[in-house]
Amino acid sequence: MPYIGQRVTWTPCAYRNVDGTENWKSTREKRPVHGKVVYINEAHRFFLAEALVFGYMLRECFKF
Repeated sequence: MPYIGQRVTWTPCAYRNVDGTENWKSTREKRPVHGKVVYINEAHRFFLAEALVFGYMLRECFKF
């Protein structure tokens, strides 16, 4: 189970299609981003991670 402040690495959802293949129309480099866990919802079993990407704060939720 993750904890607040834990470092995480993921490929943002915006770089992928719904079926999981890479989005070839994306103009960004398809590299993973590095961020940290900022919120955990144990009842619904997900956590929120955020990372600074190209000057913007990117936030994405993940099930565990």
